Amino acid sequence: MYRECGGAGGRLRAAMGAFTENFTRDLITLAWDKAGEPGAPKFIKTKPTVRIDTSGSYFLRLPSAVQKHIKNNIDKCVYRLQVDVQVEYEDRVILGVECKAYSENAMLKRIMVDASIFGKSNPGAGSCLFQLESQLGGDYSNGSFLGSCPSHAIMSLFPDTQLDIITLLPGERKIDRPITSNPKPLDADRLEGAIDGFKTALTRVLSQDPKPATNHA
Repeated sequence: MYRECGGAGGRLRAAMGAFTENFTRDLITLAWDKAGEPGAPKFIKTKPTVRIDTSGSYFLRLPSAVQKHIKNNIDKCVYRLQVDVQVEYEDRVILGVECKAYSENAMLKRIMVDASIFGKSNPGAGSCLFQLESQLGGDYSNGSFLGSCPSHAIMSLFPDTQLDIITLLPGERKIDRPITSNPKPLDADRLEGAIDGFKTALTRVLSQDPKPATNHA
């Protein structure tokens, strides 16, 4: 039965991913209008690029043969980060958003690594996790903002990275059930809360002085 439904499940996940990203853009546009910011945000698809620093401590502690190999292949020593939604304003990247149907703490570890890389590529930019449902524990799923103890433990390992977590639907995600078996209502308060979450992230970044970008191509 699982094999027979596998193709349909893949198509459903792809459709859900596209929907979540498009919905995120709509929420950010509404948040921008609510904040009363001038102009309009621009959504871009460029990939932030991180290049190895040959004067940094990581490079300098490598064996000389490895250092030589890296220098001979320096143009290949890059990592291009895939960001679901990037927001640009006045030629400056101001926000990166990871979009998920749901998140759990095992996924949050990678999300924080990506947010850290994104922040180093775009100094001063904000990072958000937008999830339709939560499996992070704590109170992320009920609209409060105390968070989850395991999530805080993970995020504390990245002291220079602030991740705003915005959850749309109430109740924890039931991972052992098909996604279509437990439909949830979307009320106006939860929708308004998501818009306000993006508004907070945007206004925080826009209130700061722009910082020069590093390691960004």
